[in-house]
Amino acid sequence: MGKDFFTEMASGLPRQLTAGSADGSNIAITCSHVLRLLPGKRLTCDGSYGGDGKSVNAIIKVFSGDRVGRSRFNKEVRNLQRLADLNMPVPSLYYSGACEEGFYVFVMENLENGISLADKLPDMSAPNSADENLFSLLSLLSSMHSKGIYQKDLHLGNFIKTERGIFVIDVADIKFRRGGLSKFKALSQLGILLTQFPDQGRNEKEQLWQHYCDQRSWPFDTRDIDILERKIHRHKVKSVRRTLKKYLRNNSRHCSRKSGGIRFVVDKAFTDDNGFEELVRNIDQRMEEGNVFKKGNTCFVSSFEYNGEKVIVKRYNYKGLLHALRTSLKGSRARHSWIQGHRLRMFHINTPEPVAFLEIRKCGVITNSYIITRYVEGNKLKEYLDKIDPAKQKENIREVCHLLERLRKCNIVHGDLKESNILITNDGPQLIDLDSTKVIPLLGKSNRFYKKDSRRFLKNWADWPEIADYIPAMEKD
Repeated sequence: MGKDFFTEMASGLPRQLTAGSADGSNIAITCSHVLRLLPGKRLTCDGSYGGDGKSVNAIIKVFSGDRVGRSRFNKEVRNLQRLADLNMPVPSLYYSGACEEGFYVFVMENLENGISLADKLPDMSAPNSADENLFSLLSLLSSMHSKGIYQKDLHLGNFIKTERGIFVIDVADIKFRRGGLSKFKALSQLGILLTQFPDQGRNEKEQLWQHYCDQRSWPFDTRDIDILERKIHRHKVKSVRRTLKKYLRNNSRHCSRKSGGIRFVVDKAFTDDNGFEELVRNIDQRMEEGNVFKKGNTCFVSSFEYNGEKVIVKRYNYKGLLHALRTSLKGSRARHSWIQGHRLRMFHINTPEPVAFLEIRKCGVITNSYIITRYVEGNKLKEYLDKIDPAKQKENIREVCHLLERLRKCNIVHGDLKESNILITNDGPQLIDLDSTKVIPLLGKSNRFYKKDSRRFLKNWADWPEIADYIPAMEKD
């Protein structure tokens, strides 16, 4: 039983399993809908437990019946029971054991009207501007940490908010240690948590750390915030790097295919793989028939509607065998734009959302590649500034400079800051054309490339000195 077993079971729902009870009778477990599929590891479903009109809504985790599956099953059961013994808020355990079909099953309470904190919290621009959910979560974490409990992979999806409070629902990566967590480990845990939000100011971080310290009866020290900021940056970089690797293969969000000289990765929310294969066969024709923005020797940019949604497609053209060989060795520009687009969005830097990239190979060599993004309504920076009064011009330039400063803090350089690569939208300025975007991990090199970006940005205003005067001094260094 492995990857194929879990995938086949997920595709065959609803399905009923039979478990034995203490009195020797059989109890029905019905798996209705897939909540999460981890190929080769486990299947999590919602459904029901019990029969004869006494069934209750439940969450069912199914593990394979082999030695590895049994080990994973036992670990989760132990962790859940240990958390309950330590008075941590966890769902009630209804059943754990083998079923007649040969699987190990773990049935627990389905928390009524529960909302994942991943759905409730991540849109906050600053934690202190939200309701009390984040502070309630910090109170729960501090209680866990004081008892030596922590999550190796701490993320908001591990918690559910109900009328009874916040519950821990994913116990697979729970760790236990003797005594409470040290301040250093607690700062690391808080750093992991805060990487999942847009940048917070120092005041917001101080409020959050002050709240945590109060719960642990620790003295508050502002010097801890410097450590916390370093932890946040370090965890964010690791998280982004790990996630971007997943985005190049099959994962819960994307579908990847490679066959017949064609390789693509597509967002499942955009279209399924079969529908995308149909688009691939006609993509050049669709681009020609669409709204053409640019058609040159290097690239071809066009927009059209697909499945009722407007998209932008950029094709990187074949420029000779030597160029194609070099591209095949280092990766296509479409693949690069796909990675950098997602990187910027993970760092909460506005750019149109990439939904697919495509590579065409002939004789093993990449000839053309395509990047597809969602269409964003907006104006190029100069066009927009030309339509508004000086006060609004100043405000928009400062928003753009704030965006560039965000790049600098993340050690990212755009590489081609023409004003036409900055769109002004209802959601603020957005960066486009990420062909030259790169990460510069070394501070000295980062400053050098950042100054190069700044000089290119300033060059846009050589004939418009009034705008140049609005740019903060740091941009002119």
